[in-house]
Amino acid sequence: MLDFKGTANKQTYTARTLGFAMIGHNIHHCNYIKTKYLNSR
Repeated sequence: MLDFKGTANKQTYTARTLGFAMIGHNIHHCNYIKTKYLNSR
């Protein structure tokens, strides 16, 4: 099921790819908040 393909923004993606992208993007934002706002003390 995770390898079903679909198209978004004229690119072909699988559900697995989109899952990794969403998790990676969330990690990116968490790291940004940690470095930008939580290490300034």
